[in-house]
Amino acid sequence: MESLLALAFLLDAQLVCAKVYVNHLNALFEEKPDDNFLLDLQWCTYDTSKTIQLIFTNSRINIIDYSIFGKFLMERLGEVYRQYENLEDFSSKVISIWGKLPEEILQIEPFWSMSYAGEPLTWGGTEQTREIFEKMFNHYRAEEEG
Repeated sequence: MESLLALAFLLDAQLVCAKVYVNHLNALFEEKPDDNFLLDLQWCTYDTSKTIQLIFTNSRINIIDYSIFGKFLMERLGEVYRQYENLEDFSSKVISIWGKLPEEILQIEPFWSMSYAGEPLTWGGTEQTREIFEKMFNHYRAEEEG
């Protein structure tokens, strides 16, 4: 569920395409073909907004391991970031994701960094924004090493 939730946030922010999500869903469904929730998602893959809503609703009624969710989200954000050409646009999409995160994780790292990573861009601090993003993407790796 954690990886699907992360992909739903990325889909909603238009940072990944539906094909990335569908490929991931298909892999999960192959592992657990008897999972009714995955089957429901399979049935609505043609409707991205319905898919996103279904995942968000499901995440509110099930227990989410935010460490697993965060690690998956930060890995995917890092992949997108490395291919993204417009840092301001990327920053804007990241803050839109942050604004939709569950309240219980808004003010903990690495999620809190999502709220301000783009601020240095307003005064030309491109390198500072890049440093914040890199630290955010590597949060879980640093935690494992530390």
